[in-house]
Amino acid sequence: MQGLPAVQAGGAGVAGLGILLLNLIAEQTGSAMTPTQHLAALVVFTAVVVVLVLAGRKNDKLARRVFAGIALGAWLLSSVFYVLPKNIEPDKSLPIQACDLLALFAVITLALPSRLMRAVMYFGGVGLTTQAFITPTSDIGGPGNIKFWIFWSLHGVVLATAIYVVAVDRFRPTVVDLRNASLFWGGYAVAMIALNYGTFVAGLNGGQGWYYGYLGPTLPEIVSGSILRHFGDWPVRPMVMMLFALSVFILIWLPWAVGRKVLCPHEQET
Repeated sequence: MQGLPAVQAGGAGVAGLGILLLNLIAEQTGSAMTPTQHLAALVVFTAVVVVLVLAGRKNDKLARRVFAGIALGAWLLSSVFYVLPKNIEPDKSLPIQACDLLALFAVITLALPSRLMRAVMYFGGVGLTTQAFITPTSDIGGPGNIKFWIFWSLHGVVLATAIYVVAVDRFRPTVVDLRNASLFWGGYAVAMIALNYGTFVAGLNGGQGWYYGYLGPTLPEIVSGSILRHFGDWPVRPMVMMLFALSVFILIWLPWAVGRKVLCPHEQET
């Protein structure tokens, strides 16, 4: 408890310096995000996560409440902004993208001690959201664009929560967690494929259909730099994406399984 004020002060300092840094390198409102701005956002995120984890280890209850409030704010900001009459685009504005759901799940995970939610957050946050950190969508602009802040705050709370459950809650994924998370996200993928294909058949969005989960017959231009472009055309692409996601899930579960075998060879994983 004695170190908590210092951690909070450090967190405020990191946030303030981060905002100052991003504003200093902003070129103009709506300008495209530069590599320097991208790197700065990643540096700021890393610093904030370090402070968050330290705060959680000092006072988990307080840090959890504050962070849950921030996560809820990020989710509400994104959900409301993109459905405003001047912003709404039915093909991609509804808050049902994987990261929209994960941001809401972050609030639930921080509020409730549910192992299932922690598994969904860990595999979804680390296994899926990291793609957005590597290749952000091309429409968010720079720090002078509110979409920039919405993008990084939304994805930031998702990945930060996934890290928090490991670093503070001591969540260690088992094969059952892997199975449950895979079933959940597999079900999500099937639902999005059906929704997107249905809108494609109906001729919505100029015959392009919708893009949720990027699992539809077409891909939007905003993911032109993404690895998704290399996964082939419909209907191969959704299947490759699902297999790729499962492979990533196994990859981020495997170190824990190996570590458990090495450190606790007689313990049966459940």
